[in-house]
Amino acid sequence: MKGNQNAKKNGVQDEIEAARQMRIEQKEEKEARKKAGMPETELFDRSSAMEDSTWDPKSQNYRYKDTGYIAGSRKENAANYIKHQAKNGTHVKEMDIDWQGIEENPRQAKQLITKSNIFGKVDWDGLKETGMTGSAGFLIDRVYASVGAEPAEDNANARHNYSVAIDGLRDRLEKCRTVKEEFTTEKL
Repeated sequence: MKGNQNAKKNGVQDEIEAARQMRIEQKEEKEARKKAGMPETELFDRSSAMEDSTWDPKSQNYRYKDTGYIAGSRKENAANYIKHQAKNGTHVKEMDIDWQGIEENPRQAKQLITKSNIFGKVDWDGLKETGMTGSAGFLIDRVYASVGAEPAEDNANARHNYSVAIDGLRDRLEKCRTVKEEFTTEKL
């Protein structure tokens, strides 16, 4: 009987030690949260954990609202289209972009709507074959080089306008065959 009582005492002592260790860990967690500027929360308190998350997409501490991966979703298809066109070096026209799908995730939209992704490669040999002079090509190349790498502002309207501006530049300038035509082209 005495051995059984000793086992119970050891078991109780182990439970007391585990509870003490848990309190120490909880205290350390609270101190760490307080030091990081996060609100206090009790262990397993889900509502407080959600409140300390930042859901503002413009915030530096933004956490995505997505809880999982949905294959074939609208925003995924829109992003994949732009990535595919960029990989192939094809110009992505403003009309071909699913703006609503892209803007579901503003951070990803900022990464996708850049000059390297939507501008595409210029077919200089094709332009030369259709009669473009070397000086006109050089001037167009310099204009293209002066285009910013990304929109000036980080918002949906700026990204859309950036894409429209690139479309307008490419459409107007690549129709010209001489420098004189470039200068007489409608105002840019």
